[in-house]
Amino acid sequence: MESKPAADVAADRLHASFSQLFERSPMPMWVYDVVTLELLAGNVAALASYGYGRDEFLKLKLPDLFSPADLPRLMAFLKLPADERAAHRLTQHRHRNGHAIDVEVDTEDIELDGLHARMVMVRVMTQQRRAEREQLLLAHRLTFTLESISDGFFLLDDQRCFTYINRSAEEIWRVNRYSLLGRNIWERFPALAGSRFHQEYEKVFETGGSSTFEAFYAPLDQWCEVHAFAADGGVNVFFRDITQRRAAQQNLLRERETLAAVVSAAADAIVGIDAAGQVIMFNPSAERLFGRSRASLGEAGLNALLPEHARLAHLAHVARFAALAQSDASIQPPRMMGLGTVKGLHADGRVLDLEGTITAVSVGQDKIMIASMRDVTERNRTEAEKQLVRTQLSALPHKLM
Repeated sequence: MESKPAADVAADRLHASFSQLFERSPMPMWVYDVVTLELLAGNVAALASYGYGRDEFLKLKLPDLFSPADLPRLMAFLKLPADERAAHRLTQHRHRNGHAIDVEVDTEDIELDGLHARMVMVRVMTQQRRAEREQLLLAHRLTFTLESISDGFFLLDDQRCFTYINRSAEEIWRVNRYSLLGRNIWERFPALAGSRFHQEYEKVFETGGSSTFEAFYAPLDQWCEVHAFAADGGVNVFFRDITQRRAAQQNLLRERETLAAVVSAAADAIVGIDAAGQVIMFNPSAERLFGRSRASLGEAGLNALLPEHARLAHLAHVARFAALAQSDASIQPPRMMGLGTVKGLHADGRVLDLEGTITAVSVGQDKIMIASMRDVTERNRTEAEKQLVRTQLSALPHKLM
C-alpha cells in the first residue's frame, strides 16, 4: 500500500484542523455558494444563533437568513467587487422564529472542492446594538432638551476647553458657538481671569463639588446667575442673564429705601397693623407720640397703644375695615379714624386724643392697615377751655340781671 506524499498528508491535517476550528469557533460562521446562494456549511454557534438544526440549515439559501427589510442591501452587496465590500458591515438577519438579529459580518472568498464559495463570520450585536440605540436616543433627547431651554449651558473638559455650547449660551454671549469649541475659556474670555466666574469654576474643578452664584460680566454689561457642577472630570455650567431682574431689584430696593426714609421723616405717627392687630410698622414719630419703641409692644401689639375701655371697639373697627378692603387688591382710599378722634395710651398712662386716617394696602396675599395719626390732646383741651369760657360769658348777663 502506497503511502501518501508528505505534502498531501500535511494538507489533510491542515484541512482537518481548519474543520475543527470552523466547527468549534464561538463566533457563528457559515459558508454559501456564491452562484446559487445555497448554504454549504454552518458551525454549531451559527445553528444556535439562528435557531436551526443542521439539516434544516443546509436546506436554506442566503436570503433566508436576512430580514426582509435588509434584502435590498444584500442584493447590492453581492454585486460589489471584493475590494469594495466594507469590512465589519452592520446588517440585520432573521432568527428561525422571525425575530430580527442585529449582526456585524466579515466575509472571505474561498475555494471549496472546486466551488466558488464565501465564508461569513458573524458577531451577534442584538443586545449591544439595543444598548447603543438607547444611549443614542437618550443623547438625542438630552441634546434636544439642552437646545430648547432658555438657560445657557456649556461643558468644560479638564483642560478648561469648551466641548459643548447650547443655542441659548450662543445668544447670551452674542458669539458663534462653533468658534469656541475646543478653545480654552480663559484664553477666549480673558476678561473672566481673576473674576468671580474664574474663582468659582476653578473651585468646582478642584473640589469636584458644585457652586451657585451671581456675578457681573463687564464686557457685555451683564449680570449672570450661574450653577456649576463637576461631571466626568470636567465642569457643567447652567447660567442665565439676570441683568433686567437685578435692575428691577435695585429699583425696588431704592423705592423701599425712599419709602422708609419718608416714613421715618414723617411728622405724623405712622403705625402699620395686620388683621390680627399686630404692629408691623412703627416710625420714630409714633415712638415719640406713644413714648415707647416697637419692640416694647411685645405680643400685646395694638392693645398696648389703646386705653383698656377703647380696645374692643377699636379692634372691631380695624377688623371691619380689613373685611371691606379684602375684596379689593388695590390701595384703599384713606378714611377718617373713628368719629374724628380716637383714644390712645401713652407709656406713662396718659390718655391721648388722636386724629388721623387709616388706609389698607396689599402685601402679597395679606392686607395691611396703615394709620397716620397726630396728637390733638392739647388742642382738644384748649378748645374745651374756650368752649367753657364762652358758656360762662353767655351766662354772665343773666347773672348780672
